[in-house]
Amino acid sequence: MKLDRHHDPIEDLERDLLHEIELCAKDLGGKMEKYTISNSSGEIYNQIKITYGAPKTPDTYKPSYYQ
Repeated sequence: MKLDRHHDPIEDLERDLLHEIELCAKDLGGKMEKYTISNSSGEIYNQIKITYGAPKTPDTYKPSYYQ
């Protein structure tokens, strides 16, 4: 049996879960954003944000100072 030394099942699971979360956000009519955060002590972690139910502004809306 040949093993793939570059295959990481944890990365596969994370990718699949993030995809499912993104689909849930779309089903809610919202969106998901992914961030990589670092704090003042140098620790790095990931964060996701789901926004839904927010009032939508038309794409054609421009503030008066653009006119």
